[in-house]
Amino acid sequence: MEIDLENKIERLTSTAEYIATQRLLFDNEPHLKKHIQRAIQVAAWDACQTLAFWTGLQSKQSIESGKKIREHWYGATQFAEDILNLPLMEALDIEVIIMHLITKLSWNYTTSEENQVLKHNKQDYSMISKMIIVDDKRFVNCPNFEPLKDMAFAI
Repeated sequence: MEIDLENKIERLTSTAEYIATQRLLFDNEPHLKKHIQRAIQVAAWDACQTLAFWTGLQSKQSIESGKKIREHWYGATQFAEDILNLPLMEALDIEVIIMHLITKLSWNYTTSEENQVLKHNKQDYSMISKMIIVDDKRFVNCPNFEPLKDMAFAI
């Protein structure tokens, strides 16, 4: 368990360091914005695919169908844009980037169809089946997840 935690910390730290270098590059080479933004998106998405980033929520449809995928409630595109818009000194602070990763790149389980509905409707969860709390401990400990806390239902 301790080794797993060390691996997660190292993964977040190295990802945050990489994102900080990309943010610095953007400051010096703004014409590369699209490429830098994509690099930040991919790095962030890759770092947050572990079960540790699951909110504890799953859509009713995915429970009933037995088909589930990971759906990020806060898109990696918006995350990258947020990083690029941070003041430079804040964007180079590894702890700040780690907090952005932890608070914005958690994910829920939905069906692939629901994921597409959310993707094309500004993450409007009222357009898919109800979100069910299937892991109370993860749900309670999920930082900065107010958008869904008001609409989640316990099993």
